[in-house]
Amino acid sequence: MMKLARGYPHDLQALESIHRHQPFDPDVLEQRFRETEVVGPRRRFALAFLDLIERLFGDEEAKRREHVAAGLNW
Repeated sequence: MMKLARGYPHDLQALESIHRHQPFDPDVLEQRFRETEVVGPRRRFALAFLDLIERLFGDEEAKRREHVAAGLNW
């Protein structure tokens, strides 16, 4: 989550590489996202989360989790 929170391109590439070797579970990622406190705008972190979900699992999976970026159920 901290790599995602920083959001640097090389951090996102590292997460993609890890996912190729040992796939993440999108439900677990969402749970970890909800549990993670960040310094800075929470919305930016939410959008980075959705970007990662889309990169790893596709557009449909990201759309299923749009409520996260909308701020629902936090």
